[in-house]
Amino acid sequence: MGFAEDVYRLAAQVAARQVHCKGNEEATKHSLILPFFTMLGYDVYDPSELMPEYRAGFAANKEKIDYAIFHTGKPALFVEAKAVGEILENHDAQLAKYFNSTPELKLAVITNGVRYKFFTDLKEPNLMDAEPFFEFSLETITPEDVGTLEGFRKDSFNPLELVTQAENLVYLKALKKKFRALFREPSAEFVRYLAKDVYPRMITEKVVDRLTPLVKQAMSTVLVEMVSQGLTQEITKQEEASAMVPAAEASHETKERHPIVATAEDLEAFDVVCQVIASDIGPDHHIAHKATTSYLSIQIDKPSRWFARLTVNGPTKSAIVRVPAVQANALLGAEGRAEELPSTPDCCRLRMGTIEDLRSLKPVLLAAYRGVSAATPVG
Repeated sequence: MGFAEDVYRLAAQVAARQVHCKGNEEATKHSLILPFFTMLGYDVYDPSELMPEYRAGFAANKEKIDYAIFHTGKPALFVEAKAVGEILENHDAQLAKYFNSTPELKLAVITNGVRYKFFTDLKEPNLMDAEPFFEFSLETITPEDVGTLEGFRKDSFNPLELVTQAENLVYLKALKKKFRALFREPSAEFVRYLAKDVYPRMITEKVVDRLTPLVKQAMSTVLVEMVSQGLTQEITKQEEASAMVPAAEASHETKERHPIVATAEDLEAFDVVCQVIASDIGPDHHIAHKATTSYLSIQIDKPSRWFARLTVNGPTKSAIVRVPAVQANALLGAEGRAEELPSTPDCCRLRMGTIEDLRSLKPVLLAAYRGVSAATPVG
């Protein structure tokens, strides 16, 4: 079993166990947090690797950090544990106090068994940064998160390399934020930069005002086209054929611009997915659907926030879900049957015999819903 499969299997275990650990710090430690570090390869029963109740540099103080992970005989990573449901931000200062008292330390994490926040001292040596360089939730963990976690495995753990990686992650986070801002509202400087290669005359302030909405439209269109192209490549010829309408009929529809209407099977499948999501999320889930000639898109409010695409018309039924195949198979356990989509690694395909089989995909559908919801919150 690969590391990614281990992570997703742990995520499934945490999802099942956390309800029994809320408000109980000791239960959280033993049932959720220690299994996480076991997954990373540490012997949680060996104090030379993971020391519980470590005196964090306080020579005359009885306060102790919950765990210290050792590297080459020295403490290299502090772990502050809180009960499931605890708001971690309320305890960042406590972790900082432990971190700042131990000059040789460069890494620290605070967790409630579901969320993990990793810190270092990039801004000022020996003083923990106010913002984490890496954080994730096991409820919405992504392949990118799994890749970052690889560096914290015992067999590859190197504090100095991780601090360098932390700096890169901070830069990456800042660049992503900048790109999002540019997509929402391109700056005048950015518009000028793009316009100099396409606009033949002098670029005045009036020209910038004229081109700004066109730049926004162009960027949005290109982004949608790139995402759409990546997904379209993953629809098999068999699925396309089963959903294809006769050429004459398709031509007539194009001319008349008739909307594509969801079939009875589409609506039945949509109702099942709504029931599955509502059973865990509640009725305020914002789920909608959009029919196409090839599949039924299940989305949160709008098409760009889709989390499942269903093909249920005809004998061959399947679902493309926004969850990596390894995560889907871990969530499904022995029933795991997710197929990888090589050019879209964040998605997988699941075959079904009947529409009712969607109910057995509940953990995967919930993971996909939470992932999309967390990435692009409602409102």
